Amino acid sequence: MEDRITEQDSAYDDLQRMSVHDILTGINREDARVHEAVRQTIPVMELLVERIVERMECGGRMFYIGAGTSGRLAVTDASELPPTYGVPFDRVIGLDRLRAVHLNNSLNPCGSHKDRHAKLRDGCIPPEALVRVTQHPALAPLPFILETPNDDAGYAQEIAWLRAAQN
Repeated sequence: MEDRITEQDSAYDDLQRMSVHDILTGINREDARVHEAVRQTIPVMELLVERIVERMECGGRMFYIGAGTSGRLAVTDASELPPTYGVPFDRVIGLDRLRAVHLNNSLNPCGSHKDRHAKLRDGCIPPEALVRVTQHPALAPLPFILETPNDDAGYAQEIAWLRAAQN
């Protein structure tokens, strides 16, 4: 089986055979682990939030992406931000059925309000960030549509570079 967090073996695979007491005790035990897990991620979350705010202040948008329950929660959360926090409705987008990823780099910096594409390694977005997008576990199985200013040979070079970067 692929190495996915949501697809790992569980101590609760046989819930139908467990007593109500054992199920409730297990839920309580798992809930107690959440606090420490969140605490350990605070430095990374802090950096993430700071970068998101920085980009949102430049006119950027934030996409919540998921499939199944996580996708439905993404859409729900994104739809609650405008009335609750006054975030413009088109700045946070929830996607629950992502089928493909459109990949390109930006010719212009954040806040330019221009949609001009650059070659993957020549734009304002660091190439390693684009590689991380292609490696994200939720996105990696999806098809990527490459839209950069290239001829066929240029597309072939960019595709070869992305494939080499996957290793």
